[in-house]
Amino acid sequence: MKKLVEEWIPLNKTNLDADIELAFKFPPKDSKDLFEAIYGKRPNAINTVAPRIRNLHTWFARRPCSTARILNLAGVLNSDFDRKKFESFVGFDRIFDLLADHFPPIIFYINPDFNEILKEVGEITVVDPMAGGGAIPLEALRLGFKTVASDYNPVAYLVLKATLYFPAKYGKKLYDETKKEVEKLIDYAMENLFKSFLSVIRKMFLPSELIKGFATAGGSISGTPNLGSTRTVFGTSTPAFSASFAPRNLFVECSMQNGVFIRLYPLRSSALIT
Repeated sequence: MKKLVEEWIPLNKTNLDADIELAFKFPPKDSKDLFEAIYGKRPNAINTVAPRIRNLHTWFARRPCSTARILNLAGVLNSDFDRKKFESFVGFDRIFDLLADHFPPIIFYINPDFNEILKEVGEITVVDPMAGGGAIPLEALRLGFKTVASDYNPVAYLVLKATLYFPAKYGKKLYDETKKEVEKLIDYAMENLFKSFLSVIRKMFLPSELIKGFATAGGSISGTPNLGSTRTVFGTSTPAFSASFAPRNLFVECSMQNGVFIRLYPLRSSALIT
């Protein structure tokens, strides 16, 4: 009997999911229209800001994890398998839960119920001898399949070790310990580094009138306040504010969303200044 992948996969949902997953900062322009056409409901917003493995390390030919999950599972199920049940297995039936929690509406953030999946497919082993960034073996592992991955590139080996081997070996204990240490690092940085860093930036790069504009929300210097939302900035409730300008030889981008966010770029071209 043919496998499901030879007859059908939920192609529209898969393509939309992959486009959103591969977006770096903003979703594709037509993603809301496509989402409405596929799911019958238009989202207010599609967020793309959330942790993704592709953001940890840029791999040359990284594939979307959603596509890998769908092809892995469709490749082992028979073609007469119930298609609604397949979509439930991969996570498409929980997309609106992600939107409600302000997560990107992609199945990467949904853990498959691998116990139910294994009841249908039995014991499966997936071998990827040129695994690269690891999307295929990662999703095979999340489906509950035994997984073998390798690559001769030492960088790929390290990525695979971190994203496959250690989580599979140590489970949630590794997550809990890592989360604890990261929270300690963030607390330390906020307490000991952030204020000093901001002070240096204010003295060296930011015009005093711009700082004043940020602090009072009354300035209209090099940016436009977004009056649709307010944030606490320098202890004052202000409209969210962003600005871009070029002091000395740097291009500086500031965003007053959820505190202070500053990025510095070497200024190589006046085209950077808008």
